Amino acid sequence: VNTALRSEVPALPWTRIHDVLHRAWGESWTPSLQLERVQARRSEALVALDAEQRMLAHDTDVRGRLLVLGGPGTGKSLVAREAARRHESAAKRVVYLCFTRALAIGMRRAGVANAHPIRDFALKVLRDNAIALPSGPSSAWEREAWNGMMDSAAELVGASDVERPDVLVVDEVQDFGAREWAIVDALAPSGIPVLAFGDAGQQILEHADFDPTRFDVTLRLRRAYRTPDVLLEVAAAVRENGSLRLPDSPHIRTERVAAEETVADGVRRALGWLAEKKVAASDIAVLSIAGVKSMTPFAIGETIAGLATSRADDEHAPDCVVVDTAVRFKGVERPWVVLIDLDALSTKGARTRAFIGITRATMG
Repeated sequence: VNTALRSEVPALPWTRIHDVLHRAWGESWTPSLQLERVQARRSEALVALDAEQRMLAHDTDVRGRLLVLGGPGTGKSLVAREAARRHESAAKRVVYLCFTRALAIGMRRAGVANAHPIRDFALKVLRDNAIALPSGPSSAWEREAWNGMMDSAAELVGASDVERPDVLVVDEVQDFGAREWAIVDALAPSGIPVLAFGDAGQQILEHADFDPTRFDVTLRLRRAYRTPDVLLEVAAAVRENGSLRLPDSPHIRTERVAAEETVADGVRRALGWLAEKKVAASDIAVLSIAGVKSMTPFAIGETIAGLATSRADDEHAPDCVVVDTAVRFKGVERPWVVLIDLDALSTKGARTRAFIGITRATMG
């Protein structure tokens, strides 16, 4: 793959970006890389960008705020990553913010140095300003504590001499609420371009403030390449009405748990089957739809059927079987996804989490 970059790229008018995105994402090439493994495979196959795609990623004259919408697997995060990397290659300071820690870890491993989940970014701002944080792990902090810290971080970013980016890339924007937006607005005031990526269909937080009118231009990626069509259809039916109908397909395998067994027994059996097929640990994720409490039967970090496991937001996760919730794995993908708790689809939130979980599976 020719990865040479042109040193001088003409400015790309906003009116042409929509066509460029569609031609760039899939119509002239087919993506085949998992975000987690781009860094490891960079010497073999970088994402191939055609001339117009390079124009989009390198356009130094872009101003204002651009929103790119797209369903799962349409390439939002890959385009975000390439835009960030190529602006960095032009000696621009880029900050990448997202909602999921696992996605930020994948971005850093793929070469985006300044990638943070927005809550971690807020904590960094507080630490840099010598602000005391609550004791104990952040996962145990109350919502009121988080709200106060997010507010304080936004005030500090707006009032201090913090080094602002030349370009701000924001991913998973559908789950940003008023406090997250306060940080974005403080970090990127008028004059600093903001490239945002999101999907309203994957919104999981009730307090999210997803308003496309915040942006000067809204574009849409329509072609999905990651997840097989049959799984997209199953996921759409689950999200819309909670209907879980699994057709006969080579992309779907059902593992039934007997009355005397636990869900953990079924998962271990499924992982044993995958291990027999020589599937690598890095190609598997075990995701709960119900939430953290469903993960208690699993000792995260244990070896199951010879496969090492980890949480989605662990730095070693790209080399292990991820055992975590679908929410924590949002924005990431694996060829094999083992889903549990699919019998708990009575609420809109559970159906959205199931939609997210199902659409983490790739073509393999």
